[in-house]
Order: sequence, then structure tokens, then C-alpha cells
Amino acid sequence: MADELQVQVRFTVETPQGNYTDALYYPLSAWPVKQVDIDAAKQARSDAWVAIVTAPPVDQPAPTTYEVVAKQADIDQQIADLAQQKADLSAALSDAMQPADAAQAVKLGQ
Repeated sequence: MADELQVQVRFTVETPQGNYTDALYYPLSAWPVKQVDIDAAKQARSDAWVAIVTAPPVDQPAPTTYEVVAKQADIDQQIADLAQQKADLSAALSDAMQPADAAQAVKLGQ
């Protein structure tokens, strides 16, 4: 039942891969739980975590031709968007500059 009270058992296990922190939840109707059962659940959880963080990386499949072409198109669109933003900023800067500012900007660009 969703509204049933639960007992929370928080724990941290030190491993060579780092500390693993978690919590176990037991329905109040099942409490008290034997310490040996709690310890076994803690060990099972920390062992599963260690197995995940020490597992070798999974080889990723090579992208398909379609994925490569789509990624290139996305990058080309980003380049066009950035070029437009640069042109807009240059125009706004040019419109806002006073003649003395323009001369200083030319000196800074050298």
C-alpha cells in the first residue's frame, strides 16, 4: 500500500572505487528486520554498484551514413547561424560607434 509507513535504513559502504551511499526501505509491518538481512541487502546493493562502475566500457556501434550526414547538416546549420550572429553584431557595433571609436577599433584589430 502506498500510504503504509516505512522504516528507512541509510548506509554508506566504503569501496576501493569510492563510497557508496544508499537507503533501504522496509514496511513498518515487516519491522523489525534481522540485522543479518539488512547487512546482506547492503552488501548486495554495494556489490551491484561496484559491478557497474568497474564494468568495461561498452563498445559503441559505428554511426550509420545517415547519422553522419545528419550530424554534418546540423554542424553546417550551426556555422550558418553563428555567421549570421557575427554579422548582426558587427553591424550593430558599426552603427553604434563614433568616428573616434572606429579608429581605435582599427588599431586594436591590427
